[in-house]
Amino acid sequence: MNYIIDRVEDHEYYHDIFIKNLSYVFEEFEQPWEKCNCKTLNYKNKNNIMKILTDEFIQFSNVNDIVNSHYNKNIRDSRVWLNRYDRGEFQEPHDHTGSKRFPDLSFVYFLKISEGSHCFNFCDKDGNNKKYINETSGDLLIFDPSLHHSVDPNKSDDYRYTIAGNLYLK
Repeated sequence: MNYIIDRVEDHEYYHDIFIKNLSYVFEEFEQPWEKCNCKTLNYKNKNNIMKILTDEFIQFSNVNDIVNSHYNKNIRDSRVWLNRYDRGEFQEPHDHTGSKRFPDLSFVYFLKISEGSHCFNFCDKDGNNKKYINETSGDLLIFDPSLHHSVDPNKSDDYRYTIAGNLYLK
């Protein structure tokens, strides 16, 4: 199975707690890669609020249950980041095989996206042959880290927020 899509239980809780705390970290978002222009707050940042929230999300949401039900394994460790897309911002085609620690799985939690935007896609390494997954806010996508994927530009005036990361299983 290359990917699964499921719902995060208590999405409203996680949406509210992350969105409420974004004002504390807004200036810490940075553009991490030259080929994309979305902003990221990642696990390398020393921001305790987001570290606590992302750790709580992995530990207490139903993410581990979803992983366990599909892969018969549990999450041992994770590397998580929060993405913010302003109007026109996107993510270039990439995969997650270049990390020092090759993850077992990668994921995206669609925290806040415009209704009907369907921006995430699997593609080839050049960004062609896109396959959209038709995500909505509250969806959790778990996929093989070697799959190339990209995110289309945000066409809304509202910020788009996703929590993404790599999962290491036991």
